[in-house]
Amino acid sequence: MTLVDTAILLAILVLLLFSAFFSGSETALTAASRQRLHQLAKQGNARAQVVLDLFDRKDRLIGAILLGNNVVNILASVLATYTLLIFFGDAGVAYATLIMTLLIVIFSEVLPKTYAIGNADRVALAVAPIIKILVFVLSPLTHSIQLLV
Repeated sequence: MTLVDTAILLAILVLLLFSAFFSGSETALTAASRQRLHQLAKQGNARAQVVLDLFDRKDRLIGAILLGNNVVNILASVLATYTLLIFFGDAGVAYATLIMTLLIVIFSEVLPKTYAIGNADRVALAVAPIIKILVFVLSPLTHSIQLLV
């Protein structure tokens, strides 16, 4: 395995972690208790207020998370397909499709969503500052997509 192969595998792993982050964040931020977060915000919890602010613009929140998640999943799949095409020729497409589908479904969708649904408030509070930045950065693109839709 060359240094380039190792770098591509590492990039795929990092992209899958980003995908898990997006999936878990989406679940936590949609399942978190608004009442509990209001209570925490009244007690001065700044992160709870960030979550509540994100709730106020759910369209932007969901748009940014979906955009981010799709970009990292597609990029990870492209890298896997490229690598497996080199090793296995045309059969690499089928291998990449199978492997990436399993990896994405298990480790980037089911696992983080299962954890997030059971710990929604805690996860929402943890991810809110990062998601707030992401929503802001991606807002021109998500707004354009919403206009198109």
